[in-house]
Amino acid sequence: MKRLMLVASLALLGMLIDSAYATSNPISQAAVASQEANYLTKVFQATNAHAVGFVIHDYSTVNHSYLPSASTQHLAIDVANKLGLTGLRGKAQIKVGEHLVELSGRWPQMEVLVVVSSLNHTVMGHLDLQNDTTVVIRAVSNTDSLKSLQLRMNSIVNALSESHITPQIDAYIHGTLPSKLTQTQTAKVVAHALTSVDAHQVEALQTQDISSVSAYSPQDSLYIVTGQSKMNLQVALHFDPNQGNTNVDVGVPFITDNY
Repeated sequence: MKRLMLVASLALLGMLIDSAYATSNPISQAAVASQEANYLTKVFQATNAHAVGFVIHDYSTVNHSYLPSASTQHLAIDVANKLGLTGLRGKAQIKVGEHLVELSGRWPQMEVLVVVSSLNHTVMGHLDLQNDTTVVIRAVSNTDSLKSLQLRMNSIVNALSESHITPQIDAYIHGTLPSKLTQTQTAKVVAHALTSVDAHQVEALQTQDISSVSAYSPQDSLYIVTGQSKMNLQVALHFDPNQGNTNVDVGVPFITDNY
């Protein structure tokens, strides 16, 4: 249930930004994914943090139809097979107006979750909403190697494209710095990260232990629009008193999870 709630929250986030995704260059989805991976890696490396893992997340609208439960299950299995996952396990939730299928599997050193949801909003009493079918993919690596980031972003793009689904990928790298940073040191880490891709700050949050900066760089062709500003990068630092180190998260176009 906890995992389903997480997926549901990620799906809601996707709904909020789905219409804001844009690209400034007409290049292929695979090329965009490769560019995103390289861009993300470059920014993270500029922080000098030690990588401990990364997360790739996709929230995509399949169509605005309410699929039968069998079709919902078939779509989930088809996407999982196209991803090349092993050790598949699954469960389904079939209710009036809602068909949800969750499949979990593996890539080498990665856990992957595929959730397909088909909703009949009319039956559910949401008369102002269109029926829709969505796919959520979440791939998690807990190793310090970033070598598979580009490969797996491309795997997700290719699997969705083969199913005639438009990818909407975001990703972030999680790392650590070995001690608590002063505000001046924190500002320098963020500045180095933004400077590495000629990014400028759009929004910022600063507390005693957390610093989060959203930014825009013309080096990345994808962006979302927040308020009136373009955004395609987020850098967050959070001191962990239990471990005595500073967590560093760098995401494109934002960090999906709590930091």
